[in-house]
Amino acid sequence: MNRSSFVLAGLVTAALAVACGHKQEGARGAPGPAEVTAVTVTPRPVEIPFEAPARLQGSREVEVRARVRGILEAWLYDEGQPVRQGQVLFRIDPAPYAAAVDRAQGAVGEADATLARTERDVKRLAPLVKTNAVSQREYDDAVSARDLASAALESARAALRSAQLELDYTTVTAPVSGISGRALQSQGALVDPNANSLLTTIARIDPIWALFTLPAPDLARLQGELARGGKKMRDVEAEIVLADGSRFPARGKLNFAGSTVDPNTGSVELRAEVANPNGVLLPGQFVRVVLHGAERKDGILVPQQAVMQGPQGRFVYVVGADSTAAVRPLELGSWIGDQWLVDSGLAAGDRVITDGILKVRPGSPVHAVAAADSGSGS
Repeated sequence: MNRSSFVLAGLVTAALAVACGHKQEGARGAPGPAEVTAVTVTPRPVEIPFEAPARLQGSREVEVRARVRGILEAWLYDEGQPVRQGQVLFRIDPAPYAAAVDRAQGAVGEADATLARTERDVKRLAPLVKTNAVSQREYDDAVSARDLASAALESARAALRSAQLELDYTTVTAPVSGISGRALQSQGALVDPNANSLLTTIARIDPIWALFTLPAPDLARLQGELARGGKKMRDVEAEIVLADGSRFPARGKLNFAGSTVDPNTGSVELRAEVANPNGVLLPGQFVRVVLHGAERKDGILVPQQAVMQGPQGRFVYVVGADSTAAVRPLELGSWIGDQWLVDSGLAAGDRVITDGILKVRPGSPVHAVAAADSGSGS
């Protein structure tokens, strides 16, 4: 081979080498499918809780007042302790009222004697008027006197009942069973129904009430979810969550839902009744109420990190049949734990990308690994 042929062969070999190098570099630079994690959508029963701050109140809160005027002689109960209906709480000086009863009893006796005398007069004159031994007028006067005496007796008896009632009011008893409040009048104070008549309060705490409000849209959503499951407001259970995060063991029921929206707050008042046999819950206590009963039998949940926000609203990426990423717009409902409840946009079997979202674009190829296989959980 002459020198020119050798040079030509070298150039051809170099050109081929360069061409092969470019082809290998191009092969190495082509992007492969993005590695992502996906969960498969599986509809299942999902409870939709609604939560709101609440204040506890006795199911009956009664003011105990003095009903007669007098000196408060004694307290006969332990402040702040449970009392039963009919238990004596206070005693007001009964002496003047006992004297009034005695006077009323004397008036009754006097009126009774007068009636007896007038009845005897009528009986004596009745046969005499038939024989004209006495005038009809005299007999009629006797009958009128008897009737007046009978009315006077009834009046005297009514006065006696009133006096006895006032005497009974000097012993102040508990109108209901519950937890007593502090005594608001000191012993020896002059109490008067027209002035400082409030002696104490009693709160019935078993059952106890939880008062709270829900924004009108939340209430409408609750009613909608209940209707979807064939339930009504009376089917809702109320769970009490205490300030320390613990949950009261007994659940209650809604026993009131307002029919108007407060124009100042845009909310509706509700009330739940909860059994409280041990008196753990106290009136005035601030708690949280969690409402249970709204449930979707075919609910779809997606992890919060899978949901993206775009100009047109929220969306997720799903893995298509051709292993490419596709955008799926969503209508979302409640946020339950770390997941969104999907109102529309997904169906059973859809594979939603949860991890590696930043590596994908609409239509880009992906290699999806099931969340359970990757250890992320569903």
